[in-house]
Amino acid sequence: MMQITTNTWALLSALAVGIETRSSAFVSPRGPSLSRWSQPSLQLSSDKNNDVPNSLNFQRGLETLFSNDIKTADYSSTRKGQSKKEKTDLVKGGRTSLLLLSSTLAPVAAFLDDNTNGWALSYADLRPESEQTAIGRSFLATNIAYAVVGLLLSAQGEIVLGFMTEVVSVASFCYHYTQLQQPYNRTDDATVKLALLVDYVLAVSSIFIGLLYLVEDQTLPSPDVLASSGIGIGCLLACWVWEKGYPYIIFHSLWHFFSAASAYSIGISHAS
Repeated sequence: MMQITTNTWALLSALAVGIETRSSAFVSPRGPSLSRWSQPSLQLSSDKNNDVPNSLNFQRGLETLFSNDIKTADYSSTRKGQSKKEKTDLVKGGRTSLLLLSSTLAPVAAFLDDNTNGWALSYADLRPESEQTAIGRSFLATNIAYAVVGLLLSAQGEIVLGFMTEVVSVASFCYHYTQLQQPYNRTDDATVKLALLVDYVLAVSSIFIGLLYLVEDQTLPSPDVLASSGIGIGCLLACWVWEKGYPYIIFHSLWHFFSAASAYSIGISHAS
């Protein structure tokens, strides 16, 4: 089981690196979406100068993101002793799966963006921080909490929630990485919104699995689950109120930690 988890994390880590390196190819003429409450009308429904539909913005982002092969020879996260071909096949297979997921969600992202005036996929402006600053990198590092919990759950035999928690760690990392890049025109707005939608889908799926476990076990949540979940949800709601800069970074980092703690408690309880 640990070998399955190791391979999974190696694949997902390689995909994250590939997404990071490709995202720098985007240049956006627009600034970041602002708060859900302060600027609900900001959107990407079309390019006013070129009349480009929003669905094409998302599709072009996909084409650029996956246009070149991901180099895999030097990824330290792959298992020691794997051949170069094995590493390449592993990442290419994962890249294909991620492309299929993103391709499926791209029209959904465009639909949500167009029909909610940009509200559904709006995201915080984290300036003055970026993916290159110490605070920005520390914020990205909080996603390690999900990776650690996924590894621990898988080691205890809880493969499903463990795997999903690992996947969430990479999806969340990729979203926040592009979010930190976008104000400096190092990634396209449509790419951030697509990454956000992927993060939403995987996070909600993981929460659903956790709730399903509680129903299946026919037990009330333990006090530690109630506490971590309550604090985590409170921090997440605070992100939607203070959706800018340092307050967002602090509250959303806490959301990562407390939601990961909830996943661990639920998964361990279900496995025992």
